[in-house]
Amino acid sequence: MPRKGERDMAKERHWRGVIKSWHSSGITAAEFCRRHGHKYFQFQDWRKIIQKRDAQTAAMQRKGGSSKLNRNQHSARATRPRQPALDFVQASITDSVRASSVLPDESKVEVVLPCGTVLRITTTCPPEFLSTVVAALENR
Repeated sequence: MPRKGERDMAKERHWRGVIKSWHSSGITAAEFCRRHGHKYFQFQDWRKIIQKRDAQTAAMQRKGGSSKLNRNQHSARATRPRQPALDFVQASITDSVRASSVLPDESKVEVVLPCGTVLRITTTCPPEFLSTVVAALENR
């Protein structure tokens, strides 16, 4: 369980999935919540949280920098080292002629994170490095 001031990535993934389902449903948020047993106020709170986080992520990508951390995040990171996340995500393997022309001698893997970020790596990438990159992307 995350400490106060830290993100609960499991909850965020859950609510991102709920919101994605709602978008594709074509019905109002209130009706969607009634049909699926969600509390409307929680749905709206998470919708705002996710919109804010996505806006922060987009701003960071435009600037090419890192986000500002609040006091709780600074102190949490200063007191204990960050352990890499070991969550499993859905992956699909595709055979692409275009992808094979980029690095002809190495096999490639594409990892799509729940936040939508796509990582393209070779099979020679050290697992520790990939774990560190994924953990850093999940905390932005």
